[in-house]
Amino acid sequence: MYLDYKRRGYLVAVFQSGKQDLYRQTSDLLLYNRKRIQELAVQREKENLSMEKGMEMTF
Repeated sequence: MYLDYKRRGYLVAVFQSGKQDLYRQTSDLLLYNRKRIQELAVQREKENLSMEKGMEMTF
């Protein structure tokens, strides 16, 4: 199951039983995901601007 979803492009997270606070761990994961999405959006925007500038120079 893990490999099937990984091949489809999903980031697979495995939670193991233990003594850590599940609420805190889940909260941290969600915060990380939110930050990562914002970083990727900024990166895409920079790439788009670079491509637009490159296109302007060709005309």
